[in-house]
Amino acid sequence: MILVARNAGIYVIKLGTSLITDVNTNEIRIETLNSLTDQIARIKDDKSIVIVSSGAIGLGLHSLGELRRPKEMAKKQAAAAVGQNILMNLYEKLFNKRQITIAQVLLTKDGISEEKGYINARNTIQTLLDYGVIPIINENDTIATEEIQFGDNDNLASYVAELVQAEMLILLTDTDGLYTGDPTIYESAKKFEIITEITEEICNSANGTKGACSVGGMQSKIEAAKRALASNVPVMIASGFEKDVLFKIYEGKKCGTLFLPKGMKIDE
Repeated sequence: MILVARNAGIYVIKLGTSLITDVNTNEIRIETLNSLTDQIARIKDDKSIVIVSSGAIGLGLHSLGELRRPKEMAKKQAAAAVGQNILMNLYEKLFNKRQITIAQVLLTKDGISEEKGYINARNTIQTLLDYGVIPIINENDTIATEEIQFGDNDNLASYVAELVQAEMLILLTDTDGLYTGDPTIYESAKKFEIITEITEEICNSANGTKGACSVGGMQSKIEAAKRALASNVPVMIASGFEKDVLFKIYEGKKCGTLFLPKGMKIDE
């Protein structure tokens, strides 16, 4: 068993595009989302939860009859505008079943780069948590430009984890951690269970995304981990498809790849 200090803190949980939608059809993965929201609802008795959710563009593209992620900024922003409404309605239905109120929070990188915006965003999120509400955060894609984008939701999640001084940043994806190589190609690839320093070897192990409508991949998760670790926030990369994955993380069981800040100790 591996335990990071279980103080009554904040979990920032990022749900990747591949968990929200089938990246080949952009259709909703309702069973996966139902399982994850159920786990979140039960963990919420002890932890404050902030969700950073991908999936808006994929859902929007499905509604617009498109299969591939467009290159044009205007088309991506249009898809996000359509999909964000679908995404929030979906979360509202799932969490309403568990008597949990949610709130939509849209952030921009330039908005929280200035001190006033940073403080306002932090205070708003903390006040929502004080009310027992789960903030569901995404980038305000409609007004963001390439110059002021977070880049992807892994990086957005790391900014949020820093903003709220999270107990842990949990990046849920379709892969059960970081490997020495692509495990679908190299049978000898081994999973990193605990990482205490992000070395060149670690960076070289990351590979790109394969999803037609997703952004980021393992490389962006490494970058997000670097930012979070610099703020003394541990990071877990794990598969959202794994049964009871959030319970395993909460209970300190071996799961995914755990990144630890310098000096942070664990019980084994």
